Amino acid sequence: PFIVIVPKYGESKKNNLSLAYYLVSNGFRVIRFDFTSHFGESDGAMLDFTLGEGVHNIVATFDYLERTYGCEQVTLLANSLSSLMAVRAASQDRRVIHLVCVVGVVNLTYTLVKVYQDDLVGGFIQGRRYGVLDILGHEVHMDQFFEATVRDKYHRLDDMARDIARIDAPISWFPASNDAWVRMEDVQYVARSNDQMRLYPIEGAMHEVRESQDTAERSLRMIVRVCRARHFSESLSIEDVKVP
Repeated sequence: PFIVIVPKYGESKKNNLSLAYYLVSNGFRVIRFDFTSHFGESDGAMLDFTLGEGVHNIVATFDYLERTYGCEQVTLLANSLSSLMAVRAASQDRRVIHLVCVVGVVNLTYTLVKVYQDDLVGGFIQGRRYGVLDILGHEVHMDQFFEATVRDKYHRLDDMARDIARIDAPISWFPASNDAWVRMEDVQYVARSNDQMRLYPIEGAMHEVRESQDTAERSLRMIVRVCRARHFSESLSIEDVKVP
């Protein structure tokens, strides 16, 4: 089975090597890619990044797999902010037969408030303009970013719930139990919109799961275990996951 790993916002496909090695060691084929207009090897400057363009990149990866390998079914795996794009892609493309999101952002407006102590999205809607801002370590044309985000409805909790409801595939969601940027009650709210969505909390983890080596390894094993159960219908313990 093919698993498409979406790059995390502000990172490239190289940052997903450990996850890819775990998945390949346990029976999967993996494709990684870099967003356009983003950090990495694809064309375009990070200044021009938008969530909608990221969704187009995900779908283009599906097209590549189908055209090159005849693959018409994939698992889609995303992390943090990239979950907004993965959920939208899965809600529109039936080639996604399993969606996996790790510490997925479900309410962009809330997350940005927690990070910057300012309602950037609300301010934009009310007429504030920001020019170029540093967002999570990378400069972005924020007025262009927010215009596309609000227009295409990525910014609210109910936007995510609507997209989740439209997904016709199992959804495996791995929230961090100590996440300061994503409220567990918000994750539970969107989960109620689709009875195929299952939550697998990563106990003791912050939003940046990799801050703890033990927690990071445990989360990798949990992801492999859930993916093996979906694709191979087996009950694999975390200890039985092969380590690359």
